[in-house]
Amino acid sequence: MDVKVQYLCENTQTSTQEIKGKFNIVNTGNRDYSLKDIVLRYYFTKEHNSQLQFICSYTPIGSGNLIPSFGGSGDEHYLQLEFKDVKLPAGGQTGEIQFVIRYADNSFHDQSNDYSFDPTIKAFQDYGKVTLYKNGELVWGTPPG
Repeated sequence: MDVKVQYLCENTQTSTQEIKGKFNIVNTGNRDYSLKDIVLRYYFTKEHNSQLQFICSYTPIGSGNLIPSFGGSGDEHYLQLEFKDVKLPAGGQTGEIQFVIRYADNSFHDQSNDYSFDPTIKAFQDYGKVTLYKNGELVWGTPPG
């Protein structure tokens, strides 16, 4: 499958109440795909027992087409984004998916130990520490561990 993730770090502070960034899924191939078969994962460390919240600040594909959830165990967790039946045309892209991860009680995140966090990425670039799966099979990136 010819897809990749581009990432931009929007909140470069290591101690913060909000993990903020942007994703862009790019179809580098010559055939159309449906995003309903794709799962994106962004990895981070969960330091508190508070409930996690996801906010989509903006996306041209429509925030109603995102199905967010959180997974993981112990300290290692991930934001998982699934998608409704959104077409990703050959050579096309989703455009920026602006995201926020926060604790319901406003606790602080320590991003310094988060696998997917990279404060040096201030413009979109291909980024393998955010992964893509198609029907459970890894098609882009390298998960932690």
